[in-house]
Formats: sequence, structure tokens, C-alpha cells
Amino acid sequence: MWNDATAPYSKFESWFYNAFIAQGMLPFMDRVQADLNLEAPEKGSLLDVGCGGGHILERLAEKFPQLTLAGVDLSEEQVNRANERLRPYVSRTQIRQGSALNLPYPPDKFDVILSTGSIKHWPDKVLGLSECLRVLKPGGRLLIMEADRGCRHKDVDNLFLHTKIPALLRPIFRSFFLLKVSGPSLDLDDVRDLAAQAPLKDWSVSRIKDMPAWVLDGMK
Repeated sequence: MWNDATAPYSKFESWFYNAFIAQGMLPFMDRVQADLNLEAPEKGSLLDVGCGGGHILERLAEKFPQLTLAGVDLSEEQVNRANERLRPYVSRTQIRQGSALNLPYPPDKFDVILSTGSIKHWPDKVLGLSECLRVLKPGGRLLIMEADRGCRHKDVDNLFLHTKIPALLRPIFRSFFLLKVSGPSLDLDDVRDLAAQAPLKDWSVSRIKDMPAWVLDGMK
């Protein structure tokens, strides 16, 4: 399972992620919501790159009725799950299958680009970041969040408090996370090097408090 980080999730991987892991991504919404409360434009648009089963888009749809939401994911299985999850918001959401390296949108389309837990799967991270900026409007906001290769064990344990993984199994999944999730990811220095290659303005890279993750925050 997850032997090739760049391959789309299989049916089993999609089920496993949605059943046990996805709930752990929702604490990241504290950061996203705080930013969007301040900066989301009236009747603006947001794209979630690597949207998975649509858990974060569902939360955004509930919290920000003024936003038009889009998601793209490499896995057909995840796209199907996201479309089903977002059925109540179908009038202002659109989920498409596609690659972060070739986003199926025209330039300067979105006010906000969000990506959570996806960039470690991109075969060419520089190209993926360039694609995000291509479809972002001038002056738009980019938020990329991902597992931190330099994370602390206690932050991994804190993440699992938000998942449905039974407590007895969490030590096993901590090892899995460190090997298969944060291990293939980037640390803060990697992200800074990546951001420095992109035409980003006022960007910053920081760890997310009490979580085994970092956030890249910038403007086009």
C-alpha cells in the first residue's frame, strides 16, 4: 500500500484514507478558516488541489456560502467520493479528475488555491507549484499544507487524536506515518527552497502548531 507516492489512490487506499485518516485533516481548517474569514472575496472562487474525498471542501461549503468551490484529484475513486459528499452544494461546487502538474483550468481563474497533504505526491513539485500559480488570479492567495518530514512524535500523536484510528493501533500508525507520509514529504528548508523558485509575494513557511505539518502561505 502506498508503494508509489505519485500514483493515484486505489479503491482500497481511497477507502482507508476516507475511513480513518481524512478526519485528521480537519484541524487544518482552523488555519484556513481564519485566513478566509479575513480575505475571502465576496463571490470569490477557491480551488482545492488534491482534494481527496472532499472533506475540506465540504467544510468550506458549509462555512463560506459566498465561495464557488472547485477540486481536482488524480484518483477517480476520490473524485467520485468527493462528488457524492458535495452533492448538497452541487450548484457551486465542481470536482474534476486531473493532475496537479497539468491543472484543467485556464490562467488567472481562482482567488484562492488550497492544497492539503497533496504536494508530497507530485512527481515534479516545481511544476505543480507553477501550475497552482498559473490558475491563481494576480493578488490571489496560495495556501499549501503538508506533512513535515522534521515533525515531532508528539505532534503525530496529536494528529491521531482527530482520527478514527483506535488508540491501541496508534503506535503502529505513528510508525507508518513517519515512514510513508512524512518520510517522503518535505521539511521547512525544502519548502523555502521551493518557494524561492516561484513568483510568490510576501510568502512565509511555518510549522502548524501541535500538528506534524507545515504551511506555505503566499500571494501571486
